[in-house]
Amino acid sequence: MRGSRYAWWGVTGAISAAMMAVTVGAGLPGRAPAARTGTSNTINYGLFDRLLPKYTKHVTLTWWTWQADTGPIVRAFEKVYPTIKIHTVKFGGGNTLFPKLTTTIKSGSGAPDVVMIGESDLPQFVETGGLLPLGRYGASAFARFFPSWIWGQCRFNGKLYAIPDDGDALGLFYLPALLNKYHLALPATWTQFAREAVQLHHKNPHVYLTYFNPKGGVINGLLWQAGFMPFQDTPKGWKINFVTPNAVKVLQYWIRLARTGAVPMLTSSTEINHDLGTDQFLTYVGPPWTPRYIFAATIGVQKTKQWRVALIPQWNPAHPSDGNEGGTTMSVTTQSKHPRAATLWAIYDNLAKPSIESVDGGGITSSYLGPDTPGFFGPNPYLGGQPDLRVFFKLDKEVNTRYQYSPWTSYADGVEAVQFEDAATGKETVRQALQNVQRAVVALAKTSGLPLAPR
Repeated sequence: MRGSRYAWWGVTGAISAAMMAVTVGAGLPGRAPAARTGTSNTINYGLFDRLLPKYTKHVTLTWWTWQADTGPIVRAFEKVYPTIKIHTVKFGGGNTLFPKLTTTIKSGSGAPDVVMIGESDLPQFVETGGLLPLGRYGASAFARFFPSWIWGQCRFNGKLYAIPDDGDALGLFYLPALLNKYHLALPATWTQFAREAVQLHHKNPHVYLTYFNPKGGVINGLLWQAGFMPFQDTPKGWKINFVTPNAVKVLQYWIRLARTGAVPMLTSSTEINHDLGTDQFLTYVGPPWTPRYIFAATIGVQKTKQWRVALIPQWNPAHPSDGNEGGTTMSVTTQSKHPRAATLWAIYDNLAKPSIESVDGGGITSSYLGPDTPGFFGPNPYLGGQPDLRVFFKLDKEVNTRYQYSPWTSYADGVEAVQFEDAATGKETVRQALQNVQRAVVALAKTSGLPLAPR
């Protein structure tokens, strides 16, 4: 929320491998999900305000972030805590922030007090020993504001290492006028989607229902939706399994559509942005911040207003499911000299009313406080006034909660990008691509010293 949290950056395998080399301590043990202690009916801002502790020591905190629109929330926090000042250091994204954070953790100096970290990258930063457990500073009291599975993504070996922020469930953005022009219905299933993709391209070879990108967060989110769970933390250690029927099904589905010409395979953002601007795609799979930070930035606000969003198509409508494309958290580093104040800022930035009110077309909070926020379900100016968060609030509840991130997730993303493209271009089969990812990730995992469970 409050800005593009995830899609503008990607962490390469090289960064992930480097982080494995700077591991500190005994490693990253198993995660345990936190118990759900509240619902949207009992959780409200009054309770949040009452739980906020007092703080009177004069300190200045350094905060590294790529969050947009930081001014209002910083001013609101400094009004509540006038003795704490926030020094904000803006980064273009995780691709510039993470290497610097890795370097400062390794050197033992120069790290910020508070830092934004993507959910999928959090485990590997915990593994470095550079992040501080937050439970001793009162953060555990705020577990009740989040669904247990989201809170659990920030817990490792019973310790909390971050405060979760936004949810990035995938929706189906579409152009109503063009769907009507070609007499197409919103697809409720992926089978219907494929059928309409073929029909549309037959009617007009110059337009497509969407495109296929074998790289990046969307394909990973679609795999997540289908039940793909490459990492599972078990009592016997981390279970790693990329070669699954669900993964094969999803990849073959999209590769088949691309090879038949029903959808183009595109990996260049320049090409994708051009085709968006010329209305060559009738739909677009993406998270809540897509209109403001993808569409408006590439095709302009006026054209963005022509788009709407709907529920994502399903493999099995009787059991709806969705996947995430990212999500972010706020952590405190072990180098902070003011961990209690830093924890307060991490909590406030992700849960306070001024923070959630400032969504403005940029995302959706993961907390139960969203519906308690005036205007939360209001019109999104970037989608012609559609109250899009009603759609994403429903999708958030359909996200497969068994999915887990691991210390090797970002490294796996980099390997997948290469292997999935090779499979899509016919250099290898889908199964061979997944087997190659499996071998590469297991090889790296074995160097970490963490226990691995048999497949």
